[in-house]
Amino acid sequence: LQQQMKFAAKESLQKSFAAGSTGRLGLIGGLMLVGLWLVFGSLTYRPICTARVVAESMVQMTAPSNAKLLKSYVQPGQEVQAGQLLAEFDTTETTLQLQSLEREIASAEVEVRRSITARDTSSAALHKARVGVLMTQAAGLQERLERARLVAPENGTIVRADLEKRIGQMFAPGD
Repeated sequence: LQQQMKFAAKESLQKSFAAGSTGRLGLIGGLMLVGLWLVFGSLTYRPICTARVVAESMVQMTAPSNAKLLKSYVQPGQEVQAGQLLAEFDTTETTLQLQSLEREIASAEVEVRRSITARDTSSAALHKARVGVLMTQAAGLQERLERARLVAPENGTIVRADLEKRIGQMFAPGD
């Protein structure tokens, strides 16, 4: 029985793939299609994996002092260069305070000269000390003016900036 099965299978295959048969033509056509696909076809491979991207550095910038936001120059996703202006705060009050201090410094320096001219050394020393205190206060105000302009400390991308909605609002230090 087993030999008869082998003989029948062999005879069937010979008939199916005999010269000019549809089986042979189908086999040749199929092999040609596979060959063409191997030459001209493509196989898309999409690896499935998870990745974690960590920023090289993250800089959080905050309001330098109690100040009103005047203008924002950036939006989330925007590329920025080191030194690029990001936002400006109102400096009107600080500028007025600085101008007032500069007038006081000039007045105190005049008093120092008057005291020296009058040979009043104790009064001259007192006015000179006052000039030093006023100069220190002026330096602090000058620094506050410089910090009212937020600039990018390094090249990077703005991750979060909701400043457009808050123009004209007051910010507390650290906001």
